[in-house]
Amino acid sequence: MKNYLLSTIFLVICVSLATCQVPRWGSCPDIPVKQNFDADRYLGKWYENEKFFFIAEIGLKCISANYSLNNDGSIKVLNAGINTRTGRPSEAVGRATIGEKEPAKLSVKFSRFQPAGAYWVLDTDYDTYSLVWSCSDFYFARAGCIQRAGTYRMERV
Repeated sequence: MKNYLLSTIFLVICVSLATCQVPRWGSCPDIPVKQNFDADRYLGKWYENEKFFFIAEIGLKCISANYSLNNDGSIKVLNAGINTRTGRPSEAVGRATIGEKEPAKLSVKFSRFQPAGAYWVLDTDYDTYSLVWSCSDFYFARAGCIQRAGTYRMERV
C-alpha cells in the first residue's frame, strides 16, 4: 500500500511537471476573458514577463512569442528563446485558432499529433501587457503575463 501511494504521488508530480503546471482535481474553471477581443491588434511580438513553471521552457531565457496572420485566418505562433547552455536560439512554430463564441479563447497546437491547448486572453491593452491563461480538464493550469517591450517588470500584488 505504501509503495502504491508513493508511486501515485510520484506520477502526479511528474504529470504536473510535464504538462505544466499547477495540478488541481476537477475541471477547469470558466474564467472571464477579454471582452471584444481584437485578434488583429494582438498580433506582433510579445515578451514573457511572469509565468508559472512550464516544462517546455526549461533551459530557455529571453522567451518571446510572435503572432502573425496565416492565409486561412488562423494565427501563426512563433515561440522563441535562447538556450542557456548553448546560447543558440530555440523555436517552436504553432497554429492558433480564434474561438467562435469568445474570440479571446484561442486554441493552439504545435504538432498535428497533439490536442489543441487553451490560450485564453484574460486581459490586455494590446500595447503594453497581456494576461493569459491555459488549462486542460485534467486541471493543469498555467498563467502568465506577457508584454510588448523586453524591459518592463510588473510589480507583484
